[in-house]
Amino acid sequence: GAKMAVTMESCPSVGGPLPPEGSNGLDNDMETLFEISEMSPSEVEEIQNGNSYIKELTNGSYLSLLQPTKTKKAFQKNKERGLFHLIFSSNFFEACLKWTNDELVKKGESKVSKEKYMAYVGLEIATSLVPLNNIRQYWENKKFSGHQDFKDVMSQNDFQTIRGATKFHPPEYDNESASKDPLWNCRPMLKHFQKNSASHAVPVGSSALDENACRTNGRTRAKSYIPMKPIRFGIRFYVCTGARELYNSSMADNGTGNTTGTSHAERYIETFRDLRLPFEKCFQDDPKGKVSGVAQDSASALWVLQLAHQTKKQPDPNGKRVFFMDNFYTRHVLGEKLKQMTDGEACIVGTCKLNLVNKVNAVGVKKAIELLADQPRGSWALVRAYNNEPEDASVAGKRRRGGGTKNASKKQRTSKDSEKKKSATPKEPTNIAEKAGYIVYKDSKIVVFYTNDLAETPPEWYGLGSGNEEAIRCVRGLAPLHHWTGETVMHRQKFMAPAIVVAYNIFMSAVDRMDQQRATNPCQCREKRVTMSVFTMLLDLSINNAYAIAGALDSKYKSDVGFREFKRRITEQLVMRYVKEKNKKKNASPPTTAAARAPTASALTVTPSLSTS
Repeated sequence: GAKMAVTMESCPSVGGPLPPEGSNGLDNDMETLFEISEMSPSEVEEIQNGNSYIKELTNGSYLSLLQPTKTKKAFQKNKERGLFHLIFSSNFFEACLKWTNDELVKKGESKVSKEKYMAYVGLEIATSLVPLNNIRQYWENKKFSGHQDFKDVMSQNDFQTIRGATKFHPPEYDNESASKDPLWNCRPMLKHFQKNSASHAVPVGSSALDENACRTNGRTRAKSYIPMKPIRFGIRFYVCTGARELYNSSMADNGTGNTTGTSHAERYIETFRDLRLPFEKCFQDDPKGKVSGVAQDSASALWVLQLAHQTKKQPDPNGKRVFFMDNFYTRHVLGEKLKQMTDGEACIVGTCKLNLVNKVNAVGVKKAIELLADQPRGSWALVRAYNNEPEDASVAGKRRRGGGTKNASKKQRTSKDSEKKKSATPKEPTNIAEKAGYIVYKDSKIVVFYTNDLAETPPEWYGLGSGNEEAIRCVRGLAPLHHWTGETVMHRQKFMAPAIVVAYNIFMSAVDRMDQQRATNPCQCREKRVTMSVFTMLLDLSINNAYAIAGALDSKYKSDVGFREFKRRITEQLVMRYVKEKNKKKNASPPTTAAARAPTASALTVTPSLSTS
């Protein structure tokens, strides 16, 4: 019931002209935006000629390049590899090479060149293109096993020697940091990825906030267990992803096992120091969140920073950003704090858990749920949202002096509370939140949505929305929503739902689609080293972001080059320098015998993906 099925093969351009006869009815610009299946041509036409709010979100969502000149030069000079190095730069790999060579010398091995190290990185990516159960299987000589391209690049011994000695952090060891932060040895590459992702592009329009997991078999306190997730044991990250190009603009770990004493927001500000002043201004009057409901050391403060970071990088040309999130994140206090920090630009849409609805709004939401009890499926109610009441000075002083009900006995407090519940009728709060409210929608189950992006402030505390013109105008009109209800056989039943509910179903899946794209060909192997697990995950995310940038540079690029082909090209470009250098040395060495001078059939055979042409 949290995510209702709005499905189509590819979401078309809303409100555009009808497609020519014989076409598939889909706008080319929108085919890459949403991959939602099972929508009939008539449903596509309804969306195309449908709601103006969804049209506005669709047309206003794109990826903006912050350094377009640098990005174009990188692509023109080094093709796909140049875009990859925008996220994972050559300087970072040079630092890793230095630390790796120091480790190789300690182990009595010879140092490796930069070309050989980058060829190793290319083979790490190549393991996702040719998935096998074990690394050694790539170099096997058995039938239907092994892979010739891996053998042509380097030997198994060289690959595993470099892999075993690879370091992603300086050799200095700080016992205090290592004992308190389980990801201390991953911090350098995490910060490098975060900074480069935020500095080269930013999503505009609509984005989604959700969590992403890094699978690892290592023993670490950073790992958490969530039984209902595809990756039950993993390191969890909060990720903000653009809805159009699936660009990962912001990522931060959830702090599991971290005992350094720093808050989520403080660790994020350590990476992006330009956010410190806006953050302090936003929380200076209420650092503990007694009035606003968001404390500066809470996870909600981190989410506010992650979402507001987009506005800091580039204000939206249309003056509004919409962030979609599920019921783990959605809170009225979060939406209001985000709007405050972004000067009214950013707002949120998401589903709600009832236990996360703050006290001042819980009564109205529960009353709306009661109203829908006897209503048919597809009915909905609108609830006006309220801010917390500012604390009265006399009450605060009384609490500081130790007065009030705190000194009363438990029996007296219990009896007074029960009498109040029996006698008092629900009292409407007075501190109205502007253009914010809850939409209670009755699907197969009742689902509660929250948004502070209503067209108008709801005219009443709570009430049924179906057929109410004022309520329909507040939720930005109605849009078609198609469901299998069990009553029909050939076609799904159509409901006219609030446009905000339909928009949630279209845009919320951005993080899941990015993760699906990444997980189709993941670089990760069965790995017990946490640093290697995080590194391979960041390789995948860097390629994902580079692919999104390529799509922003050329709108036709993604239709010509798929994600797997894009990854293959990066792999080939990373290994070819070392392959050419190795072949050059091999050809330069003088032949010793007549047999050695005669070329064999195998020597004349060139693997297509590793050709030097």
